[in-house]
Amino acid sequence: MSKSIRILVVDDFSTMRRIIRALLGDLGYTDVHEAGDGAAALNLLKAQPFDFMITDCNMPTMTGLELLKAVRAEPATKAMPVLMVTAEGKRDQILESAQLGVSGYIVKPFTAETLKDRMESILQGIAALGHVYPHSSKGGPYSFIPSRRYIFPSVVPRGTSPDARR
Repeated sequence: MSKSIRILVVDDFSTMRRIIRALLGDLGYTDVHEAGDGAAALNLLKAQPFDFMITDCNMPTMTGLELLKAVRAEPATKAMPVLMVTAEGKRDQILESAQLGVSGYIVKPFTAETLKDRMESILQGIAALGHVYPHSSKGGPYSFIPSRRYIFPSVVPRGTSPDARR
């Protein structure tokens, strides 16, 4: 699994951005960039390509959910994996982010192992389909967002397909 992907970390607290950046560095990811809110993230996404985004949910100016909605609306970023990080694990918020197409969800505080597991789950899903990361050294398009039944097993009723309910 390539560690050369370009990652954007979005959080209004600089300390949290530094923590996530350090955890990513410990996991071997070195091409990590930061934005202080959703609006700044959108500007960065328009200016340069990214392969993966980790965003806080509750931010001023533009929330993580609003950012996710904007990312999914843009052809250039609509398939980019997005990992939502939040201090609140409210069921409604989790469901809304799933409906908007989030790739994964982590509730703060979280461990390095949790971040690693969630990212690997998302990236292995992409790799399993033979897709590569468009801005890594390998190049090429990708268009896979992992099935929410694997990321949100507790919110998808047994015996139903989350894709069929859209």
